[in-house]
Amino acid sequence: MLQIRVVGPFEVLAGGVQVEMPPSRKTRALLAYLALADRPVRRERLCEIFWELPDDPKGALRWSLSKIRRAVNGDGADRILSDRSVVALDRAGVGVDWLDLRQAAADGLEDLPDARLEALAATLRGGFLEDLDLSRCPDYEAWRLGEAAQVEAAAARLLRLLVERLEGEPGRALPHALRLRAFVPDPEEADALVARLRQGVGR
Repeated sequence: MLQIRVVGPFEVLAGGVQVEMPPSRKTRALLAYLALADRPVRRERLCEIFWELPDDPKGALRWSLSKIRRAVNGDGADRILSDRSVVALDRAGVGVDWLDLRQAAADGLEDLPDARLEALAATLRGGFLEDLDLSRCPDYEAWRLGEAAQVEAAAARLLRLLVERLEGEPGRALPHALRLRAFVPDPEEADALVARLRQGVGR
């Protein structure tokens, strides 16, 4: 199975082994964008998002897609679906951490068992695409920041719920309270939880 991680530094793993990605930040950002797109994206729109004139946006897109194909088609599957008009990533057999969290939040985190919540929490490695900001691509940045806000809200909700459920086991709850610091605007909330849980661990 191919795993695409966008919550934290961008990573692609095949069978649990990290896939070497192209050094081009735009190429990696393009793959992340396609991985989260709910429908095929028009080539013209991708050119607008990631490339500027007077460069050759269409040529740059073709080059990036060729690099992405090499990275995600390692097991023989043809995951980049494209024609003259649109491009899409076939997500069959592909896991995306943010999509898993988003679906769980939509379905109701409160209905999930502790083990599932902790598995989701383990995927929270940092901010959304925190290593793939593209300051010269305003449309991409607007999308990235919008997704980042949604990730922060879902992650904070998940971690608060875990701390609440596990408060009777401070040793299990503490790592989630520590992680919560990265996803709340006011760290004092998380700091108070951490201090209380540390006292419980000490006892």
